Amino acid sequence: MSINHNAEAIREALRWIRSTAENDIRIREGGKSDGTSAFTSLKIAKDFFGIADGALRLLETHHSDISVEVSVNKLVSFLTMLPDFKLVTEIDGSYGHMGATLTDAILQSGIDYKSVVKPRVNNIKTQYPSASTTSGFLKTMSEHGLDRMINFKGAKVERIKQVAEFLQSEQIETEDEFAVWLSDDQNVIRIKKLKGIKDKTADYMKILVGQQGNAVDRHLIHFLEQSGVPFESYQKTSEIINRAADHIGVNRSLFDHSIWKYMSERS
Repeated sequence: MSINHNAEAIREALRWIRSTAENDIRIREGGKSDGTSAFTSLKIAKDFFGIADGALRLLETHHSDISVEVSVNKLVSFLTMLPDFKLVTEIDGSYGHMGATLTDAILQSGIDYKSVVKPRVNNIKTQYPSASTTSGFLKTMSEHGLDRMINFKGAKVERIKQVAEFLQSEQIETEDEFAVWLSDDQNVIRIKKLKGIKDKTADYMKILVGQQGNAVDRHLIHFLEQSGVPFESYQKTSEIINRAADHIGVNRSLFDHSIWKYMSERS
């Protein structure tokens, strides 16, 4: 009998104990016990439920850790088979200009970065120095119109404005303040409640303000799939990439961009 089979048998037994105890608790607390309960008292049923539930959580965590470690090893091994894979030494971001940061963060999704996003980010940074703070960006927008400032039309223009207004309400004026604000997980949850801001955009914002990490997109997912690591969830893919970066001793954000650049040049 294999180790995996034994582990699954243990999990099944613990699930049965937990389910039985949960049912027993429900019957006893409902005052409907008929003497056929699996446990001799409510306290014992609750104790067994807690033990089984805790053991299952530990087993699942251990299984997840092993799965991630196996995936990391696959990814690192795959890198050694790519003679043309290069680690970048710099990435865009850390503009010191809120207008540029928010424009980059919102425009990048689903749009060619090199030909569309980057020129507009560079233009707003150089042509509108007054937009370096959040309030200054909003004031400049009201005077010139964001669509004209970045030569872009569509829903993303309004989205940039909405994010800027939200950050102003949070009293975030500079990129440094934004970086500190994003380091609080609760703030990340809040900004993701804004329309169009999902996991990837929130993580990309972190990278733009100088935090280490990755922003999982189709390029990163396809790269992992080529290495033999299937996509399961955004969070797990992000963890695998971060751990691989740590394993080979490189900056997480640079590793993220290295994969993105390698795949985007081949798409």
